[in-house]
Amino acid sequence: MQAFGDARNPAGQTVALGRAMERVVGLCIREGANQVSTELLLRGLLADPDCEGSRALTALNGAAGGALNAPPPAAPRPRADVVMIGFSPRAQTAMDRAIDAALEQQRPTSTGHLCRGLIEADDELGERLAVTAEAVRAALEAVEQEQ
Repeated sequence: MQAFGDARNPAGQTVALGRAMERVVGLCIREGANQVSTELLLRGLLADPDCEGSRALTALNGAAGGALNAPPPAAPRPRADVVMIGFSPRAQTAMDRAIDAALEQQRPTSTGHLCRGLIEADDELGERLAVTAEAVRAALEAVEQEQ
Protein backbone atom coordinates (compact mmCIF):
# COMPACT_ATOMS: atom_id res chain seq x y z
CA MET A 1 0.00 0.00 0.00
CA GLN A 2 1.40 3.37 -0.98
CA ALA A 3 1.98 5.67 1.96
CA PHE A 4 -0.68 8.32 2.44
CA GLY A 5 0.46 11.82 1.61
CA ASP A 6 3.86 10.93 0.18
CA ALA A 7 3.31 12.93 -2.99
CA ARG A 8 2.44 16.16 -1.21
CA ASN A 9 4.26 15.81 2.09
CA PRO A 10 7.96 15.04 1.75
CA ALA A 11 7.97 14.11 5.45
CA GLY A 12 5.60 11.21 4.69
CA GLN A 13 3.30 9.81 7.35
CA THR A 14 3.56 8.40 10.84
CA VAL A 15 3.48 4.67 11.48
CA ALA A 16 0.19 5.07 13.38
CA LEU A 17 -1.44 6.75 10.37
CA GLY A 18 -0.19 3.98 8.11
CA ARG A 19 -1.79 1.39 10.38
CA ALA A 20 -5.04 3.38 10.49
CA MET A 21 -5.16 3.54 6.69
CA GLU A 22 -4.51 -0.19 6.45
CA ARG A 23 -7.48 -0.74 8.79
CA VAL A 24 -9.62 1.53 6.59
CA VAL A 25 -8.73 -0.47 3.48
CA GLY A 26 -9.56 -3.67 5.38
CA LEU A 27 -12.94 -2.23 6.37
CA CYS A 28 -13.65 -1.31 2.75
CA ILE A 29 -12.82 -4.81 1.56
CA ARG A 30 -14.79 -6.56 4.32
CA GLU A 31 -17.82 -4.33 3.84
CA GLY A 32 -17.69 -4.25 0.05
CA ALA A 33 -17.31 -0.48 -0.05
CA ASN A 34 -15.87 1.01 -3.21
CA GLN A 35 -15.17 4.36 -1.53
CA VAL A 36 -13.51 5.43 1.69
CA SER A 37 -15.98 7.59 3.63
CA THR A 38 -15.31 9.89 6.58
CA GLU A 39 -17.11 7.29 8.72
CA LEU A 40 -14.64 4.59 7.67
CA LEU A 41 -11.73 6.96 8.30
CA LEU A 42 -13.10 7.64 11.79
CA ARG A 43 -13.51 3.92 12.50
CA GLY A 44 -9.95 3.24 11.32
CA LEU A 45 -8.69 6.02 13.57
CA LEU A 46 -10.65 4.99 16.67
CA ALA A 47 -9.53 1.37 16.39
CA ASP A 48 -6.19 2.44 17.91
CA PRO A 49 -6.99 3.99 21.31
CA ASP A 50 -3.35 4.99 21.77
CA CYS A 51 -2.94 7.12 18.65
CA GLU A 52 -3.07 10.89 19.09
CA GLY A 53 -6.24 11.38 17.04
CA SER A 54 -8.17 8.78 19.02
CA ARG A 55 -6.84 10.12 22.33
CA ALA A 56 -7.91 13.67 21.45
CA LEU A 57 -11.45 12.63 20.48
CA THR A 58 -11.78 10.46 23.58
CA ALA A 59 -10.62 13.35 25.79
CA LEU A 60 -13.26 15.60 24.24
CA ASN A 61 -16.06 13.06 24.27
CA GLY A 62 -15.39 11.13 27.47
CA ALA A 63 -13.94 7.65 27.79
CA ALA A 64 -17.19 5.93 26.90
CA GLY A 65 -19.00 8.81 25.19
CA GLY A 66 -21.77 7.14 23.24
CA ALA A 67 -21.18 9.21 20.12
CA LEU A 68 -17.73 7.68 19.69
CA ASN A 69 -19.13 4.19 19.45
CA ALA A 70 -18.74 3.31 15.82
CA PRO A 71 -21.81 1.90 14.13
CA PRO A 72 -21.79 -1.84 13.65
CA PRO A 73 -20.03 -2.87 10.47
CA ALA A 74 -22.22 -3.54 7.49
CA ALA A 75 -22.77 -7.15 6.57
CA PRO A 76 -20.03 -8.33 4.23
CA ARG A 77 -21.06 -8.18 0.60
CA PRO A 78 -19.68 -10.28 -2.23
CA ARG A 79 -16.99 -8.37 -4.03
CA ALA A 80 -15.10 -8.84 -7.25
CA ASP A 81 -11.36 -8.31 -7.32
CA VAL A 82 -10.50 -4.93 -5.88
CA VAL A 83 -8.83 -2.76 -8.47
CA MET A 84 -9.07 0.60 -6.74
CA ILE A 85 -10.78 2.03 -3.71
CA GLY A 86 -11.48 5.73 -4.06
CA PHE A 87 -12.37 8.42 -1.58
CA SER A 88 -15.74 10.09 -1.19
CA PRO A 89 -15.57 13.88 -1.72
CA ARG A 90 -15.73 14.54 2.06
CA ALA A 91 -13.10 11.90 2.80
CA GLN A 92 -10.82 13.40 0.14
CA THR A 93 -11.31 16.85 1.67
CA ALA A 94 -10.46 15.42 5.11
CA MET A 95 -7.29 13.84 3.72
CA ASP A 96 -6.31 17.07 1.97
CA ARG A 97 -6.83 19.08 5.15
CA ALA A 98 -4.78 16.56 7.13
CA ILE A 99 -1.88 16.89 4.70
CA ASP A 100 -2.19 20.70 4.67
CA ALA A 101 -2.02 20.77 8.50
CA ALA A 102 1.06 18.54 8.47
CA LEU A 103 2.74 20.68 5.82
CA GLU A 104 2.08 23.81 7.91
CA GLN A 105 3.88 22.14 10.81
CA GLN A 106 6.56 20.61 8.56
CA ARG A 107 5.82 17.20 10.10
CA PRO A 108 4.77 13.78 8.86
CA THR A 109 1.03 13.45 8.41
CA SER A 110 -0.35 11.84 11.58
CA THR A 111 -3.56 10.50 13.05
CA GLY A 112 -3.92 13.86 14.79
CA HIS A 113 -3.86 15.61 11.43
CA LEU A 114 -6.43 13.13 10.11
CA CYS A 115 -8.64 13.70 13.17
CA ARG A 116 -8.50 17.44 12.59
CA GLY A 117 -9.19 17.01 8.87
CA LEU A 118 -12.20 14.79 9.53
CA ILE A 119 -13.89 17.29 11.81
CA GLU A 120 -13.09 20.24 9.54
CA ALA A 121 -14.36 18.44 6.43
CA ASP A 122 -17.50 16.80 7.79
CA ASP A 123 -19.82 19.03 9.82
CA GLU A 124 -22.25 16.16 10.38
CA LEU A 125 -19.49 14.03 11.88
CA GLY A 126 -18.49 16.89 14.19
CA GLU A 127 -22.09 17.33 15.26
CA ARG A 128 -22.54 13.60 15.90
CA LEU A 129 -19.39 13.54 18.01
CA ALA A 130 -20.37 16.86 19.65
CA VAL A 131 -16.98 18.43 18.90
CA THR A 132 -15.82 21.50 17.02
CA ALA A 133 -12.71 21.95 14.93
CA GLU A 134 -11.37 24.42 17.50
CA ALA A 135 -11.91 21.96 20.35
CA VAL A 136 -10.17 19.20 18.38
CA ARG A 137 -7.16 21.42 17.69
CA ALA A 138 -6.91 22.27 21.42
CA ALA A 139 -7.27 18.62 22.42
CA LEU A 140 -4.54 17.62 19.95
CA GLU A 141 -2.22 20.26 21.39
CA ALA A 142 -2.88 18.84 24.88
CA VAL A 143 -2.15 15.30 23.66
CA GLU A 144 1.11 16.48 22.06
CA GLN A 145 2.17 18.13 25.33
CA GLU A 146 1.56 14.85 27.20
CA GLN A 147 4.10 13.05 25.02
